[in-house]
Amino acid sequence: MTPTPMRERFMRHVSPEPNSGCWLWLGCTYGQSGYGGFQVGSRTDNSTKNQLAHRVAHELFIGPIPHGLYVLHKCDTRLCVNPDHLFAGTNQKNCSDMAIKGRGVRSKRGFPFGVMLDKSNKRNPFVAKVQVRGECRYLGSFRTAVEAGMVAAEYRKKAHIDAAEGKVAG
Repeated sequence: MTPTPMRERFMRHVSPEPNSGCWLWLGCTYGQSGYGGFQVGSRTDNSTKNQLAHRVAHELFIGPIPHGLYVLHKCDTRLCVNPDHLFAGTNQKNCSDMAIKGRGVRSKRGFPFGVMLDKSNKRNPFVAKVQVRGECRYLGSFRTAVEAGMVAAEYRKKAHIDAAEGKVAG
């Protein structure tokens, strides 16, 4: 029995989404990250390993991923494996892309990225602080976490756009 070519095996787990143009990954996904997973290699020689599906898509349809680079999504859909929506970039580019598009991690307490709680300030307990290029910026105290989060997100977005254009954040 001849093994199925990897591209064919990969495409068995893909469903094109007509409205967005995304190729949605229907195979396994990795826990909370929400990214697809695909097994490459051969069982006969024990060379199998799990890889992120969007990285495999890049390798199959675009070419090798340069050493040290990430595969980023233009569409911001973690399960998308459409090579037209993928591009290789640095960690800095990935972080800037997240900031510009308003994506990011929430704190363990569930606050938006860049928001901290100051229990000593009863009137405005939510503090917006952002770290850009190693420098921490205090952006003010606010009544709600949403307000502080909006200020922090807007500052991050502006700082990353300025950095991309070679300007110094102010």
